[in-house]
Amino acid sequence: MAAEVWRRRYKIKGTERLGLHHLYRTMAWLGEPLCEESEERGSLLSPRCTKDLIEEWLFESRRDLFSSLDIVFFDTTSIYFEGEGGETIGQYGSSKERRPDLKQMVVGVVLEESPALGGIVL
Repeated sequence: MAAEVWRRRYKIKGTERLGLHHLYRTMAWLGEPLCEESEERGSLLSPRCTKDLIEEWLFESRRDLFSSLDIVFFDTTSIYFEGEGGETIGQYGSSKERRPDLKQMVVGVVLEESPALGGIVL
């Protein structure tokens, strides 16, 4: 449902006739498991699906930007503001600490190995 709100807010040309059911069908298609022979590279927790193929294709088509890339870890978390702060970047919402009374923001971190620096780089 958030994708529908986002689509309406940004008024992307050509999406005027898309409805919520189109987005649900697309999400279902992206989550469809691949045939068993393709699942060998899947996680133990979830089978490989259509989304995985698209992500791999996008990565491979832009790999020259990251020619020395071996592995990258990306994670997000939410943090909340106590006292003064967060007036411009914080928003009220549901946080993992269950503090809807405080403004919060989402922070993302990317980690990659850098042999030149001898370890992990933030």
